[in-house]
Amino acid sequence: MLGSLGGEYGLVVTLDDSKQIPIPLGPQPLRVPEPGLMLVVKVKNATLFDRVEQLLAENPEAASQLVKTDKDGLRMRTMPIPLPLPIALRPSIARVDDYLIMATTDALIEEAVAVKRGQKKGWKHSDEFKSLSEGVPAQGNQFVFLSPRFGQTVAQIQQQAFRLSPKLGPAQAEGLQKLLGADNAAHTFTVASNTDEGWLGVGNGNQTYSQVLIGPALAAPAGLLAAIAIPNFVKARQTAQRNAIMNNLRMIQGAKEQWALENKKTDGTPVTEADIPPFLRGGRVENIRGEKYDLNSVGRSPAATLPDGSSVALP
Repeated sequence: MLGSLGGEYGLVVTLDDSKQIPIPLGPQPLRVPEPGLMLVVKVKNATLFDRVEQLLAENPEAASQLVKTDKDGLRMRTMPIPLPLPIALRPSIARVDDYLIMATTDALIEEAVAVKRGQKKGWKHSDEFKSLSEGVPAQGNQFVFLSPRFGQTVAQIQQQAFRLSPKLGPAQAEGLQKLLGADNAAHTFTVASNTDEGWLGVGNGNQTYSQVLIGPALAAPAGLLAAIAIPNFVKARQTAQRNAIMNNLRMIQGAKEQWALENKKTDGTPVTEADIPPFLRGGRVENIRGEKYDLNSVGRSPAATLPDGSSVALP
């Protein structure tokens, strides 16, 4: 199988603005363009394609659902996957000319093949590519193209996610936007070559050279996922902090009860901060997020007041 590889590959990530997908996020859904993913590998023969087709044929359930396409030099096998989501997922593998293509849908493969054969215009004919490719060499060992529209769409999704998150305050949202670059849509076209003098890259865009070599085409989808996931991370962090404060309150309650027992104190007796340290592990409780603890009297549960004015108390 390794011997059948032709030494070239490419990864394509697309966002379809015409198909918006709602993702639950707080009281309102986050709407994102339908994503597509395609891996293209140059091959010398049909070894890999034939092996995958054989494995599918050996699985009766898969074989019964398999959609076969054999036309105009295109061999493609598609496995529809029904999902309770408004997203098309039809994993497909195809062999066309000297390339093996794997994609999230058969439509994406058919569109790529049509562009390759000159039947449709691809991104090389777009104004944004013509602008970014000016002065950039046409040949090399590697290229990265990150469309301005792609970068703008990802930035808009991030901003929308921040706005819709009920757990993010204005300062948090602004900080996350700067961290993820949501206010500066990424775009670039770079061609790199392995020369006798070392690795040489030439490109246009608003990304640094190191960012381009790492792969901004992968960084943008990561930003998209981060925009969706960040509010959940923030919520998880806040939950962890609340649990830690509750644990402090339990420690304080236990120390109060032990102090009252040893000193024969009855309900209603005031408790000071000097009374309980001997009964606390380490002599104190660790502050979690700037909260203030109210010990309350014997028989009453302690409570904590957070910087935002909210309170946490034992049940």
